Amino acid sequence: MRGIEVLDAIGRPDPARAGQLVEAMLARGIIVLSGGVEQNLLSFTPPFVISKEEIDFALEQLSRG
Repeated sequence: MRGIEVLDAIGRPDPARAGQLVEAMLARGIIVLSGGVEQNLLSFTPPFVISKEEIDFALEQLSRG
C-alpha cells in the first residue's frame, strides 16, 4: 500500500481535489481510495501480481489529474 497526500497551493489538506482525483482515476479504470483525517490522502493498494507496465500506466493517469 502507498499513499499520496493531496495539498493545495499553500500546503493545506485538499479533500475536494482528492475526491476529484478518485473519480477521475475510477473513470480511467483505476481504483484509488481517499482517506485520512482530512480525507486528502489517496491510497493505492495494488494486487501482489502487478506488472511494471500497469504501475506506470496508473502513475501516468494520476499525473493527468
